[in-house]
Amino acid sequence: SAASDVYKRQEYGNAMEKASDFKVPGLSQSYKLLAEYDNVVLAGRELNSGGFEFVTWRQNYNGVEHGNYFGNNYSGAKEDFATRSGLVN
Repeated sequence: SAASDVYKRQEYGNAMEKASDFKVPGLSQSYKLLAEYDNVVLAGRELNSGGFEFVTWRQNYNGVEHGNYFGNNYSGAKEDFATRSGLVN
């Protein structure tokens, strides 16, 4: 519904405002770190078009690897983060 879409945008907008910068080695884009657990990160960035891009990565000694990109789908990215990090089965 439209109301739930507004709530979701408000939720990730607030999360992005509070998040710290997360520089990914080898990428020119700057991301915000939304969550981190057991070497898995959930990050996001605001696009020039006004939307957002969310991604989960596994961290390694060189930076990050195996990115799963979710476009503007914050709910999908949060679910993937929870699964990849082992917070849920």
